[in-house]
Amino acid sequence: MKLLYQMNKQLIHRRIVLILIDIMMVCVASIAPLWFRFAIENEMIPKIYLNAAWNTMVINIIVTLVVFYIFRLYHSLWAFAGTAEAQNIVAACSLCAVLNFATFQLMRLPIPRSYYFIYAMVLTVITTAVRFSYRILRGIKHKQKNKKNCFSSCSFLTIKSAKVIIYASMMKEGTFWGNNTKMKKNLGVSAAMSIVVGCVIGAGVFFKPYAIYQATGGAPGMGMLAWI
Repeated sequence: MKLLYQMNKQLIHRRIVLILIDIMMVCVASIAPLWFRFAIENEMIPKIYLNAAWNTMVINIIVTLVVFYIFRLYHSLWAFAGTAEAQNIVAACSLCAVLNFATFQLMRLPIPRSYYFIYAMVLTVITTAVRFSYRILRGIKHKQKNKKNCFSSCSFLTIKSAKVIIYASMMKEGTFWGNNTKMKKNLGVSAAMSIVVGCVIGAGVFFKPYAIYQATGGAPGMGMLAWI
């Protein structure tokens, strides 16, 4: 029950963040077409066009949020976003561009004809980048966490192996059960070689399990053979 509550809380927080980002995104997408149309050519953006964009911005924000909600852009788990989510983004942004065109026509506001196409492109690109960046960042975080866990496990196994070798060497020489409770500061050649092999080879193969399976073509048998 507590876990479910935590997951719902995280989902609500993520939706709020996405809504705030989408509001800023619509503001950028409303002005960017005018900048691409005039500023790139070293021309001043006419105030009549800027005023038209500002007058329709609030309507565009409300319409965009509603359309995004209908196309479930606030429901998907973007850590596993794929083709279906990308199609929803394209469809939602295309519909927003059509509704944006209708808004300008109904309000009879002047705007360049190229504005609508550039608006749709900018909105689609920014929305796709925002949604899929979460998946990329989540993947990097999981990879670092798995690497850290793997390193900790390998270090634990290496230390345990070294202890077993040292105890076995001490028992063989009769110093483990004697009156001298301190460990000897010398090791035999075989014990030293075993420790080096256990640290370098025995633990090293666990650092890159993905690389091993990728090199063996994903075959489980070859992967296990490479580890052995």
